[in-house]
Amino acid sequence: MVKDLKALLKKGKLTGEEVGRLVLKDFIYGNKKALQMIAQTEDKDGFLVNNRDLSMFTQAERDRLTDSFPSTNHDIRAYHSYRSLVDYLVKLYSIFMSHEDKLDGVIFRFYSLVSTEFKGEELTELYHLDNRHSLPQIMTEKQYQRELETQKKEKLQERRQIDEVIIETISEYARLHDKGEATPYQDLFNRYDKEPITKQNQLEEYTLEEGDEPPSRLDILLDIESFYVNHRDSEPIEEFIKDYPNLFEAVSEELSKVTGLKTIKRLKPDTMRKREISVKTLYEAGIPAYVDFIETYYPENHNKVAIVKDDDSEEYKSFTLLKPKRFFLYGEEDINAVDITNHIQMIKDDLKHLFAISSTFAIIAERTDEPELTELTKVNISFLNNLIEAVHAFNELYPDSRFIRIIKEAQLDPGKLIDIDSLKPKPENIKRAKKLIEGDLSYFLNGNMLEYVVKGAI
Repeated sequence: MVKDLKALLKKGKLTGEEVGRLVLKDFIYGNKKALQMIAQTEDKDGFLVNNRDLSMFTQAERDRLTDSFPSTNHDIRAYHSYRSLVDYLVKLYSIFMSHEDKLDGVIFRFYSLVSTEFKGEELTELYHLDNRHSLPQIMTEKQYQRELETQKKEKLQERRQIDEVIIETISEYARLHDKGEATPYQDLFNRYDKEPITKQNQLEEYTLEEGDEPPSRLDILLDIESFYVNHRDSEPIEEFIKDYPNLFEAVSEELSKVTGLKTIKRLKPDTMRKREISVKTLYEAGIPAYVDFIETYYPENHNKVAIVKDDDSEEYKSFTLLKPKRFFLYGEEDINAVDITNHIQMIKDDLKHLFAISSTFAIIAERTDEPELTELTKVNISFLNNLIEAVHAFNELYPDSRFIRIIKEAQLDPGKLIDIDSLKPKPENIKRAKKLIEGDLSYFLNGNMLEYVVKGAI
């Protein structure tokens, strides 16, 4: 994209609309790059301070842009329409990010209250604002055991290609080594830990700053399924054999003892891709990767499981007697129905703003034929859905608890705490907003707020 746009810049005189479009594309490029870089750092605020200018153009090129189109009224008006649009998007995008941060904070505080009921701070520690998917699936011990057995039966029916078996086996051993546990391949792993990556396509997957040590060949093995066989952009098994011949030979020797894999060392890569073996066979042979796979419960749409004691257990009964009669969210403040109502209203308000701005970006993306614009304002509701699920599960487990009574007192449904779809813009508002800018973009020259139309406020 950058190469194509720079080529356009070199062609000489551009129209006012062409220059305006370049300004819009530069806005999209800079913010997409910012999102990618923010995802790789824990210091979001520090990043924003130190990376204010992520333009695809140099300052000299930007100066040339504004001088490159004819001084006709049509060209000037076309350029200023796009310039006003970008100024508007910059302000609106800043508002979007502000509401995202506020929503994170409100949900975290509300979830802290839920976790107080779920035996103290154990669940709070599982939730981190930097990882919105870390809210747990809440289950009783009986539910957990039942789901684990169901998953086991399903997973034992699965099959694997031979090349996948090699990669998954090594992945588990590398993980165990990284945890400090002994594996049959300690010497090889220790050697790879001292050897830097040299393949350019692998180095490109890492963001290194000046002075940073390059990742080691062991780092590749710790994320092996992203580099070989199992990922759609990864390299085939023959590349792995070429890159790690000693490890391949050693693991093949181990796997050759498994029924059906006796000839694995002599198999050609094409045959490895065609031949399969059952997961059950690998599990019964005690291959660590498949023992872990079969005996681990993988919760759907969650990274973790939080197990609460069954209602009839003595430990749970004792905990019930010891529970505090009051709930505290901010120091000594007592939580009541008003606090619950205020928190839910704040979540709804922020979500309405996010949906409206996201829809506004989508409308402008369609009008300007810049679909990448929509990628900047995707509203991630997975963390909110997790909170709604947690309250729903709580209601199922403890319908007579004080927490559920408070929620009902606040005129809320604990079975469905928030109706997310009702907070999205109405179709008629979106249709009206589209009509406002279907001709040209001069609507933005007067600083009008299109998102207010989307919200239905004007």
